[in-house]
Amino acid sequence: MTKDFIKDIFKYLPSQIVPAIVGLISIPIITWLFSPADYGNYILVLSTVTVLTTLVGRLSMGIIRFYPAYERDKKLDIFYSTVIQWLFISVFGISVLFLTVLLIVKDCIFQNLYNLMLIGVGVFICLTFFQTLLSFLRAKRLVGWYSGFFLGKVLGCMSLDWV
Repeated sequence: MTKDFIKDIFKYLPSQIVPAIVGLISIPIITWLFSPADYGNYILVLSTVTVLTTLVGRLSMGIIRFYPAYERDKKLDIFYSTVIQWLFISVFGISVLFLTVLLIVKDCIFQNLYNLMLIGVGVFICLTFFQTLLSFLRAKRLVGWYSGFFLGKVLGCMSLDWV
């Protein structure tokens, strides 16, 4: 048990250290590449995507909490279908609500910010599905896969920031 715990710690370690290093490297580069106005728009969109993703994040907690019980009871098919159903309902509902609010305030914000917010909805959808996948990997204790996917996400997001 202790041996597995220590092994898992070393497998999780890169998924915690690399994002910190990427953050230290990418922030000066991003602030150098973007004007203050563009950087401000970037942060607004990033913050909005983070808030929207957090709203669906409760589903990830449920995956980690209830997966072992459904696996033990051999009812994973019910569990998967329920999670996927609620994932689609949540993502669709939040996306429609956000797009509606965005349409209402369209005339009150700059066109550039509006266009970036529309892209942010797509980013929200992708991140939410990705977070759900990561939650399943954690619940199944597939530590190596989790770390690999998480590092891929961090490096992929960093490369998108620079585009």
